[in-house]
Amino acid sequence: MVNDWLDEDGYPYDSLELALSSKYQREEESDGSESMIYYDKDSNRIVKACKMEHYQNVQELLDSIALFNATFSETAYEVLGFGYDESGEFRVVLSQPMVEIDEDNIVSEEEIAEYMTNLGFRRDKSAWLSPDGRFKVYDANLTNVIKTKSGELAVIDADLYFTESK
Repeated sequence: MVNDWLDEDGYPYDSLELALSSKYQREEESDGSESMIYYDKDSNRIVKACKMEHYQNVQELLDSIALFNATFSETAYEVLGFGYDESGEFRVVLSQPMVEIDEDNIVSEEEIAEYMTNLGFRRDKSAWLSPDGRFKVYDANLTNVIKTKSGELAVIDADLYFTESK
């Protein structure tokens, strides 16, 4: 699936940033090291334009998204398309549900460990190994796992890899 990001007259934008900014509200303070973050107020979803820096190729990133969606379905990604940013770097554009953070009740490392253990994962150095040993979850940390207003934990960003690829 490749999206042509077109303006209202049907012409391609000069960059992915212009295309996304024309449709969504930019959330620069939420940008991560590998993503530009936008907010889609019409659907109450977050839109991320993700770099490929942690992946060897597009297939590895799509595998990671599929693993993420199967593991953390409450914050599952939808692939919206692909494009190049202003510096010419290839990005994958994803959307995921907006999750309301409980600002007064921040998640702890111990709660993350309990959450992952309850899902059947076990600690393996800097990652969490899946119950079947087929994949690992990296970056399930204080910036990527949040506590919702209902008190539940939600993984909003993590890198998942098949064990033979990392």
